[in-house]
Amino acid sequence: MLTQTSQPAAQPLHIDSVKRHLVIDHADDDLLITTLVSSAVQWVEDHCNRALVQQGWSKNADCFSDQALNRLPLLSVDSVRYLDGDGVQQTMPSADYRVLLQSGKIALAYNAAWPSVLPAEESINISFQSGYLVPLTVEFAANTLTANGLGFSDDQVIILSTNHTLPAGLSNKTPYFVINSTGSSFQLSLTQGGAAVEFTDSGTGDCFAGELSTAIQHALLLLIGHWYNSRENSMVGSVSHEIPMGVESLLQPYRVYA
Repeated sequence: MLTQTSQPAAQPLHIDSVKRHLVIDHADDDLLITTLVSSAVQWVEDHCNRALVQQGWSKNADCFSDQALNRLPLLSVDSVRYLDGDGVQQTMPSADYRVLLQSGKIALAYNAAWPSVLPAEESINISFQSGYLVPLTVEFAANTLTANGLGFSDDQVIILSTNHTLPAGLSNKTPYFVINSTGSSFQLSLTQGGAAVEFTDSGTGDCFAGELSTAIQHALLLLIGHWYNSRENSMVGSVSHEIPMGVESLLQPYRVYA
């Protein structure tokens, strides 16, 4: 069983970009549009079995043969807990397993073995985080970025994106090297081990580590526009209220069939 344990701290689309797509220049429907953005994100995530913005998940399993976490892309595994033969909860040492980020699975480390578990339903629990986009808190006075509950390591390469405007001095589509990392906080450099990039403001909207494909963004906008113009679950004249085929076509390459 898969259970969401924490909600995203931001949305992948800013209301300004959605209103440009809808060709709206007033604030009368801002609350409605905000709700439609949340609904569209939820629909896309459920349709694709993916997470757009960093969020926490918990999976219960009966045995260690079921290691697929089924909510991609995987960012990290926080813990692997299990009931031992006496029914006492234990935590598996992280050194005993490997996290396969690309496939969204955990695998045994070299020379390790899966522990014996109580032969009962849902005797194993795996807590993990998923998402294309990791929201970052910007401290421009210190040229520092901080993620929530997710660590970055020195020399790791990341690409920044935003749902509005990046802090001045930072660019999207640019590979940055992580430097001076401490827990969830870090600085960025254009070269490995180089000087920290300086930025002079916090930007507007939300800053992310990672990118969201243009196809997924386009699908979100199409879905929001469809719902904005078709607000009732009914057929009026020749107007269809079914999900547009273009949305599913754009998302087809990203669907994960659990």
